[in-house]
Amino acid sequence: MNVAVEKLPDCRAKLSAEVPADTVASTREGVLSAFMQQADLPGFRKGKTPKNVIEKKFKDRIEEELRERLSRDVIYSAYENEDLQILGIDKVEREEFESDGTFSYITEVVCRPDVELTEKDYKGIDVDVVKQTVTDEMIQEFYGRVQRNFAEYEDTDEALQHNDKAMITYSAKTAEGNPLTDELEENMAPLAERDEEFELMIPEEGAQGYEMIPGLADAIVGLKAGDTKDVEVSFGDTYFIPALVGKEAVYSVKVESVQKAVLPEMNDELAQKAGAESLDDITEQYTMDLERQLEQNRIAQIDNQILEHLNKDHEFDLPQQQVFAETQQQVNQMMTNAYQQGMNPDEIEGNEDNIVDNATKRATANLRTRYLLDEIAKMENIDVSDQELANAVAYKAQQEGKSFKKLVSEMKRAQGFDALRGDILISKTIDFLRENANISETSAEDAESEADSDEE
Repeated sequence: MNVAVEKLPDCRAKLSAEVPADTVASTREGVLSAFMQQADLPGFRKGKTPKNVIEKKFKDRIEEELRERLSRDVIYSAYENEDLQILGIDKVEREEFESDGTFSYITEVVCRPDVELTEKDYKGIDVDVVKQTVTDEMIQEFYGRVQRNFAEYEDTDEALQHNDKAMITYSAKTAEGNPLTDELEENMAPLAERDEEFELMIPEEGAQGYEMIPGLADAIVGLKAGDTKDVEVSFGDTYFIPALVGKEAVYSVKVESVQKAVLPEMNDELAQKAGAESLDDITEQYTMDLERQLEQNRIAQIDNQILEHLNKDHEFDLPQQQVFAETQQQVNQMMTNAYQQGMNPDEIEGNEDNIVDNATKRATANLRTRYLLDEIAKMENIDVSDQELANAVAYKAQQEGKSFKKLVSEMKRAQGFDALRGDILISKTIDFLRENANISETSAEDAESEADSDEE
């Protein structure tokens, strides 16, 4: 069977074939034979129904099955003889039985991208990472957090500072001078006015603590007990109370009292309160956790540079159907993240073009990376064994708190095994690239010095 292949843009190809009459006839006989063996019609024993009865009874189904078989044969011939890796059928232009007994078939198919790589493209990639180690400053910062968690507070006449507590009362007016309570439902009125003392924790300097009244804590730093201050507050476009979104108000605040944090000594007793056996024990645990985190950051730096290098140096067409599907997933994820971060629908709609543009870029990079890694895996004979897949499923079941059997059943229904196998293959391939990269490490001091030089 001769199949003419015309390469098209966007990883598509047109296949044109004319299946000879004798091939059509023999294939039809095979289809008819299968129907004869399976047919169970009244008045005939199974498998003994005459051919002419079968042909008349199942005429349309026989022709449909014949078309499918001949079409598959054309596609398989293109795969075998033209080295065409077909992902799916885009559209069928012609699928007809001709008067001379031949079968004409013309279709456009979606193909895998042509990815051309040599070993030097992916082995020995130069990577430069910033060397990170656990420092005394990191340990001391950790001690400070533990101490603040167990701090006690005592009244003071000193000015309010970060990490202190203040007992305050307040009332608020809108920018127009009206009581802010008029803008709120009764159950939200305490947000606009409090006659009873309200405890306000002043977060560590530079920390982004959650505040019901934005910016109020920082604004009263430096006040003493008995001081008052008018504070301008902007609620912003993402505030959680719709009635106040985008509005401004002036809060008249009185500091009733100031409580200074008294930090306990960092010793064995405090370490035990924090759940460790001793100061040495809690220090060792934190150091190990931090070293693990720094190593994960180091690996992420290496992997990002490797993948960036591969994407930068290799451009090729991608199947647009896959780009569209991946882009839609990225858009959905970005929209979900935007809602979770407090963006309102109008704000999201106003950024729709930017979201789609970023999603398309991310989708294109993701797909290109997958095809590059897949090609490298083939070249290096990297694969995923059944045992590796089973181990991954067992770990996933443990993480999700499910039995192995239940998760296997769920994955079968969702056809999730291929996706999991693909994820493992990508991970193993990235591990291979990392092991074969030329990795150099720069100290944090040198990296900072180099950054300062670049700015100058």
